[in-house]
Amino acid sequence: MIDLVIRILSTITLSMIFVAFMCRVSNHLALVDKPGGRKQHTGVVPLCGGLCVFTAFAAIVFYNGDQGAVGVAVWLSLAIVVAVGMIDDIVALPELPRFFLQLFVAGLLVSSLSIATLSFGSLLPSDALASQPLGGLAMLIFGIVFITGLTNAWNMSDGVDGLAGGTAAIALLWLALFAAARSDTAIILPIQTLLAATFGFLAFNLRSRWRKRASVFLGDAGSTAFGAMIGYLVIRLATGDAALPFFVLLWVVIVPIMDTLSLMARRLYAGRSPMSADRWHLHHLLMNLGFTPAQTTNCVMAATAVCGAVGYIGYRMEIPDPLMAAGLLLPVLAHAIFVWIASGASLTTELVPIKTAEQGDTAPFAVTSGVSITQAEPPPEMQDFRTELARMWPMLDDEHDRSPALSEIAVPAGSRPEDPKGLLSGMRWRSVCLFVAGSLAVSAATYGVALASADAVLSVRDPVEEVDMIVVLGGDGPPRAKQAAKLWKAGVARQIFVTGKGDCEDIRTWMIEEGVTPTAIFLECFSSSTWENATFSVPKLRQLAVRRAVLVTSWFHSKRAIACFRAFMPETTWLSSPAEHSLGFWGRLFDIEGVQVFKEYPKTLWYDVRLLGVPTGSNSSAQLLEAPSLYRYDDPLRSDSPLQIEVPAEWQISVRQRIRSARMLSRYEDPDFAGSQPIPRFGGPTFSLKFRLMRLLWMTAWLVLARWTPPPLRSWRNAVLRLFGAKLHSSASVHSKAVVWWPGNLVMGRFASIGPGALCYNIATVTFGDFASVSQRAHLCTGTHNVQQSGFELIARPIDLGKNSWVAAEAFVGPGVIVGEGAVLAARGVTVKSLQPWTIYAGNSARPVGARNQAGAALHVSV
Repeated sequence: MIDLVIRILSTITLSMIFVAFMCRVSNHLALVDKPGGRKQHTGVVPLCGGLCVFTAFAAIVFYNGDQGAVGVAVWLSLAIVVAVGMIDDIVALPELPRFFLQLFVAGLLVSSLSIATLSFGSLLPSDALASQPLGGLAMLIFGIVFITGLTNAWNMSDGVDGLAGGTAAIALLWLALFAAARSDTAIILPIQTLLAATFGFLAFNLRSRWRKRASVFLGDAGSTAFGAMIGYLVIRLATGDAALPFFVLLWVVIVPIMDTLSLMARRLYAGRSPMSADRWHLHHLLMNLGFTPAQTTNCVMAATAVCGAVGYIGYRMEIPDPLMAAGLLLPVLAHAIFVWIASGASLTTELVPIKTAEQGDTAPFAVTSGVSITQAEPPPEMQDFRTELARMWPMLDDEHDRSPALSEIAVPAGSRPEDPKGLLSGMRWRSVCLFVAGSLAVSAATYGVALASADAVLSVRDPVEEVDMIVVLGGDGPPRAKQAAKLWKAGVARQIFVTGKGDCEDIRTWMIEEGVTPTAIFLECFSSSTWENATFSVPKLRQLAVRRAVLVTSWFHSKRAIACFRAFMPETTWLSSPAEHSLGFWGRLFDIEGVQVFKEYPKTLWYDVRLLGVPTGSNSSAQLLEAPSLYRYDDPLRSDSPLQIEVPAEWQISVRQRIRSARMLSRYEDPDFAGSQPIPRFGGPTFSLKFRLMRLLWMTAWLVLARWTPPPLRSWRNAVLRLFGAKLHSSASVHSKAVVWWPGNLVMGRFASIGPGALCYNIATVTFGDFASVSQRAHLCTGTHNVQQSGFELIARPIDLGKNSWVAAEAFVGPGVIVGEGAVLAARGVTVKSLQPWTIYAGNSARPVGARNQAGAALHVSV
């Protein structure tokens, strides 16, 4: 990991050095871009960005010895593209020779791949196509056309600061993720290196608050090289033994492709050459609507990122290939609607005479409503007006184009044109309405497609057979309880394990009503998510020696749930028997279940990402220190328990959620801590630099986001705490003036609370049971020191506050203390020993001063 970080940082630095150097010599090489005509930038700008990016990329790859992973054909192709692009930037080569050179380069790139294995997924099996007499030739032509087209598409998109480089960076990022998903380790590092080199260039090319305009352009050398390289990567990932479906990868580059195809179609419809120059591109239309260059770049980059995300999500969620291919119509439809709105749905050309105030005569302008304005040698005083008219004109429709009133406008030289009779403002309102309507239509179509494909994408159903345990997840209780009871009565398993707070008790009751024996039911009522369902259940299922289990949950939740349990407990055979849906497509469309199904898509993707970090093997959940207490229906800690069995020596506090990954480890516990540093007593750190930076980030976030909030914004503060690893019930409350040393070591149950000014020094885990309360300025201290050693070694011990316990104002609770259920430590009391349940303590050191009425104090614990 450190080697990768060093490689990325060195590539970014080298790219920036090359850019800074080449900017100084570009003028001597005539490698510059001058304003004029369609080019509206200010001043002379170097065109060396592409040369610097690919030089840095090549230097780092060759230095690290990874050039073989890219291949000779790719290096030769990049050299040709960059060289031809530089020459074109200097002397403007004719279009036809450039096009044939691009075809040659595309042929080189395709010939280096096994193009006959190009995968179209289940939509068009590659072996069926390759078996045709001309199938191989068709594949070859398709690959050449695709790479050539993408080369030109990226070149055409290079019209705004940061646009071509920014979209290329996003595309490379998604392609790196696809390569990782395909396990193509040979190409991942070169992609990451090229991405880092692009970042170095974007520091000079992308507009920001620190850079008002680009100081260097990508040039034809860079834009065409990016297009060729990205096209090659798409074809490479879609070929070979572990080929990804081409239509899935097409989502990464759909934005420049559909913009180029749309542009060429509009040019042909207007009777012009598809390769002619104009200002009809997507980025031009955005600027015509009033977007700044920076906003335009951000919009197109965001569209590219979203489309790439759709492709990656679809692949990870195994959405059927025909559906992914059909889904490409959505961005195409959105683009068509936008172009229609932005260009006034008119592609005709009109000659409109415009008067100037100084000359009093008219000058004929050929105005195309797509934004192209031409005139043979217009007078100098019309230059500024011409630019502004190009921005305003696309908002007018055919009827207004022919309005004779427009020819009577008198425009002073160099002034901005006025909007006659409010036509422009009216068109803007119409454009907004059409854009909103189009967005709603695309959203509705996306929602419908998501619901229609949910059964194939989100659900898992396995043949039911005899197992050791039926595991029921809390949530949508009645259907799941009914399905679990059905399986139990069919003899699938003799025991049922219910996990999840909220309705676990209700699920038990419903299953008993369905005929399940109460003693066959195990409950785990403390987990609040699917991740915690698996985290808390796995240790107990291992204690119960479960080797085969069937998982019962909602049908649309089954894929995410079973993936989570299989990752945490791989030694167990997991089957899925979900509660089936009772509504059809049209019923879900207008029901709350449809919303739940739609929300399941991003959740499933997020769990796919999280599960990548779960270690594999039989000890995948060995990082669990202690799971919440498990109890059966006959648990002696429950007031309605009819049986009495042995109680463990350690008190069973209701919530004991200690996960090592959430702990802040000191140097005495962290195996990765550098032992050469001096001990804290002699100026050395107690925690590693990583943990200290994490705490700095946490303290800053709390100060900025939560410290100022009023008490009612409890949920907002809980969200901030959860961002840093806190395990909180939604009803828990932490006052804004409370001090939490590290949220990852904080666990709070239902209606638990921390008052103003309370100090939770939780270098070890502090656990609050349901209704546990800590009043103002109380101190929970989990740390002490070994006074018997000269090094004064830090010792961390967890603190547990039982259900319904109370630590009153300004009291002190020491390390390792367990405050029993219902116990009370009075104001300014001090305790370093555990407190017995339902006992009141006071003084320093705290002594029992009375008993607490258990029946009255615990009246609302079951709420």
